[in-house]
Amino acid sequence: MCLSGRPPQPVVDPPHLTVNENEPASFRCWVPGIPDCQITWHKERVGGALPHGVYQTGNALKIPKAQLHDAGNYVCTAVNDYGIGQSPYARLDVVRPVQRPRVDPVEQTVDEGEPARFRCWVPGNQNVDLKWHREGHQPLPSSVQEHQGILHIPRATQHEAGRYVCTATDPRDNKPQDSDPVTLNVRRPEPLPEGTLERDGFLRINNAKMSDAGAYICSASDPRGGPPTEAPPARLNVRPRK
Repeated sequence: MCLSGRPPQPVVDPPHLTVNENEPASFRCWVPGIPDCQITWHKERVGGALPHGVYQTGNALKIPKAQLHDAGNYVCTAVNDYGIGQSPYARLDVVRPVQRPRVDPVEQTVDEGEPARFRCWVPGNQNVDLKWHREGHQPLPSSVQEHQGILHIPRATQHEAGRYVCTATDPRDNKPQDSDPVTLNVRRPEPLPEGTLERDGFLRINNAKMSDAGAYICSASDPRGGPPTEAPPARLNVRPRK
């Protein structure tokens, strides 16, 4: 029996608790020296309903997977023949842990003219806004494309080589988080074979040898500036002499 000659005076433990989102939380309520009091938990005020998923078991309040809307003040009451007693408020704070975006691959090396691709995502959160930029929050080259976390370089040149960073912004808190940088290495083409002549867009290879076989790429540069533009590779096959 919860008898003490006066209304009970319940207490709670802990008085303040901070947990990450989706972590469990619990509070305990009791009347010191009187173990058999009837305890009831409430949110924000006496009579306030508990949030969905929050429940009482015995004298304890249980939050199996705390959500942001579960945060607030909880209070317990105890009743005896002399009246109802109210505990001090117990405060629950629920915070969303900082989760940096992930990237793959962290480094990539391609030949000039080849495509390159990087992926960015936040595990378990598909509602974030993903944006790529050069390291130092510099804008992307005009030749680089991005869509839904995918960074795509259709035809890599030295102009696109360097480090890129993905920024994820959750619309629920608008706090941007940067990924670790990724690195794009672009290999320069091999020099033309000795004895090769080029003029006005024409390439001539005299006395072609087996070592001259391979892909040749023509690039055009605008004297007014901007990255060079490359044509599709032209392949030279050299048959051995009989």
